[in-house]
Amino acid sequence: MNPENDTNDTDIPTPAPQENAGPTPADGTIGQPSEPGFTEPTADRPPTEEEAAIAERLAADVDLERVGEHYEEAMHTGADISGEGQITPE
Repeated sequence: MNPENDTNDTDIPTPAPQENAGPTPADGTIGQPSEPGFTEPTADRPPTEEEAAIAERLAADVDLERVGEHYEEAMHTGADISGEGQITPE
């Protein structure tokens, strides 16, 4: 019995299930990732000839030492993050 409106919970109609409505809490899928773990990133297509030429031309302009410094800084900055920003769960 619901004391607020004197109705029994069984008196409340249940909506009809919809086709292709997706997972429900009874399916045990709520709050779980769709695919467990990490997957390797892949390209959706190979680069076009123009994209490949641009990448080759710009690769010569990359300062690997500077990129390495930024990588090291970012790696140390994020090393002790836990919780929402954590990369790999414990």
